Amino acid sequence: MKRLLWFITFILVTYAIYYDLSVGTINNQLNISHEEDFSSINSPKLNYQAYRVQEGDTVLSIVKEMNDVTPSVSIIIEDFKYLNPDTEVYEIHPNVTYEFPIYHDSNHE
Repeated sequence: MKRLLWFITFILVTYAIYYDLSVGTINNQLNISHEEDFSSINSPKLNYQAYRVQEGDTVLSIVKEMNDVTPSVSIIIEDFKYLNPDTEVYEIHPNVTYEFPIYHDSNHE
């Protein structure tokens, strides 16, 4: 009887790990991004502002500073790559000017 219990427990744990790694449970539970609330790359009128990067700046920190509202990080990365196709998001350099997306909350337009 103990062997059967251990076998069932092993199967359940293995399935839970497989499910979590392939589908994910945390991401689905924390899916709080409201991507439909923002204009982004999917909109033909993507607004942007040129900004000269300073030492210590990141794409996320600059976008948060420029905008009252910010969408999910994935949208910010997508839009930054669209505006700066030859630049990797994680490899911006100080004293170089890049174009950063400007977002508007579509509920307030």
